[in-house]
Amino acid sequence: MTNIPPRQLKDVGLTLPPIGQGTMGIGGYYGKDGTRDAEWITGLRRGIDLGLTLIDTAEVYGAGHSEELVGRAIKEVRDEVFIVSKFSAEHSRAAQVIAAAEGSLRRLGTDRIDLYQPHWPNPSVPFEETAEALGALVQSGKVRFVGLSNFSFPEMQKTATLLNPIPVPILQQEYNLIDRTIEEQFLTHCDATQKILLTYSPFLQGKMVPRDARKIVLDDLAKKYERTVAQVILAWLLRKERVVVIPKASTGTHVEELAAVKDLSLDVEDIQRI
Repeated sequence: MTNIPPRQLKDVGLTLPPIGQGTMGIGGYYGKDGTRDAEWITGLRRGIDLGLTLIDTAEVYGAGHSEELVGRAIKEVRDEVFIVSKFSAEHSRAAQVIAAAEGSLRRLGTDRIDLYQPHWPNPSVPFEETAEALGALVQSGKVRFVGLSNFSFPEMQKTATLLNPIPVPILQQEYNLIDRTIEEQFLTHCDATQKILLTYSPFLQGKMVPRDARKIVLDDLAKKYERTVAQVILAWLLRKERVVVIPKASTGTHVEELAAVKDLSLDVEDIQRI
């Protein structure tokens, strides 16, 4: 067995950790929750210390408060962190994209967003208009890279063409033991093009552990490797070298559990069992 290596994007000169920190629910879900700010900031900082230096957020999380907490957590270590943020589908018009980016930059307390993405496609707005704004943000240096989140495979192909010559080195999709849809096209595409697949909801928002025969397999493997079931699930997802996972970061103890997965690689026969 070997440890899980960092993910390379040689075409654009990026190296990313295999495990990042997701922030949906940190600072609230779709409304602000300021009751656990200190705990959440401590957890994010602990994750950064442990090498979970990719942090995924969005303008909609906690009505913007998630971005504020991320900004506070990274203030002293900004250059060590890769920040991903997303604008909402209803903000897909050119002026709205620019305004959304400016708002995210302000809340994050930074002068650039490393990866900026539409959170979901908006078929009512021609993507040429959205692409124009994203291009302007890249040209100004306020956005380093553009990604696409939750686009279907045909939508992604068409949209990436419209963004040309702006590269799209990272795509974001849901991926877990229950929803393996991306294995059909996205993983093959990322292998062929050397893109990174940034994957969320590895535990299906806390409902991941199945109540069927797989539960027995996962329990057996957790005992074999002396790890938690959650760690086994993440190691299985990370068997694909183009995949980065972004489980939700919460407490310091939780991010320590996540970070320890970098030292876990499953045997081939165990991957096949899952």
